[in-house]
Amino acid sequence: MDSGTKMDRPEESSKADEILQVTTLDEEAQDTILEKDATEEPPFSLFSKREKRLISYSASFAAMFSGLSGFIYYPAMVPLARDLSVSVQLINLTVTSYLIIAGIAPAFMGDIADQTGRRPVYIITFVLMIAANVGLALQKSYPALLALRMLQSAGSSSTYSIAYGVIADIATVGERGSYVGILILFTCTAPSLGPVIGGALADKLGWRALFWFLVILSVSHFLGLLIFFPETQRKIVGDGSIPATGIYHRNYKTAARKYGRDVDLKRGDDMSDFPIEKSRLKWVYYLILISTGGTLGYGWSLWARTHIAVPLLVQFLTGLTMTSIFTICGTLLTDLNPQRSATAQAAYNLVRCVGAGAAVAALDAIGNAIGLGWCFTIYGALLLGVIPLVFLLETKGMKWRTAKMRAQNLKIE
Repeated sequence: MDSGTKMDRPEESSKADEILQVTTLDEEAQDTILEKDATEEPPFSLFSKREKRLISYSASFAAMFSGLSGFIYYPAMVPLARDLSVSVQLINLTVTSYLIIAGIAPAFMGDIADQTGRRPVYIITFVLMIAANVGLALQKSYPALLALRMLQSAGSSSTYSIAYGVIADIATVGERGSYVGILILFTCTAPSLGPVIGGALADKLGWRALFWFLVILSVSHFLGLLIFFPETQRKIVGDGSIPATGIYHRNYKTAARKYGRDVDLKRGDDMSDFPIEKSRLKWVYYLILISTGGTLGYGWSLWARTHIAVPLLVQFLTGLTMTSIFTICGTLLTDLNPQRSATAQAAYNLVRCVGAGAAVAALDAIGNAIGLGWCFTIYGALLLGVIPLVFLLETKGMKWRTAKMRAQNLKIE
């Protein structure tokens, strides 16, 4: 009996060791899984690639109204002046006022979009746009035309900065360029299609048909946004996993504190230790030089009364390079201001539109005084004057950002 018991003890000890070893391996495996789960970073956005593309296309189509509303108007200017019994110069004033409001309105709408969400601002802008287009189609006086064009600009111009905000919400820095490309595709199509559509409608149906066309188009897209477009503002919905609480909810600041995420490089938004300015601005110098040459060529070809193909060619070249510069600078602003991207784009839009309005307003006066050749030479010199500013931003930008972040961190502490 004793000997049998002694014979069993080694077997029992071996089995116990095997059980202990298996248990230890299971615990180690569980610890490894837990450590992996703890260290694995969540995705930047829960939207799938297909959903991101659909959101980008929808926001980009909405942004197209900014340029379309402006350029579709040009073929109707002479008929409007004739029907309203005013001079073409007064009709030109509606263009200048449109550009001024296009620079100012996004500054307010962009800030609201960063604080309260993209959907509420889309609702506001499209309601303004639709109401203005209906009024423009029905108006019969110059004061009404001027006021309604400004209202139309207030609604349509803000869609551009909001679209940049939407892209910043759903795309990492690495993905952002492709989605900005979609936005630029739509916004650059508008200046080309606008005059063609406007000319055809004004010729066949009269100038009022332009605004009815915009009413139909804007109402159709607005209904799509209202029903299908999700809220993307990260202060409100985070990575897309937090349901938006409605446009009348006032506690957005609390939601931002509760659900906001720290800036993290793996999640694509931390530019503190990466010279993003050098990366984005590398080719801007060449683009500025080409656009300057195109500007000079355009002015002097008009002065020399060359074949129409010459100014058209240099205008295309200038537009191509200018659009590239706009894309680069707009993307850089979004990279540097991921939490307030719409506000940054609104400020960018303000500078562009105010500058465009001033240049258009001064064009006739300068051209009549010194000729179109020298007029566009001055404009070209202004373009060259931007190069030192670009160099300063490229070389000092990261240093300025680091100093700003340190100051903010000290302020928080």
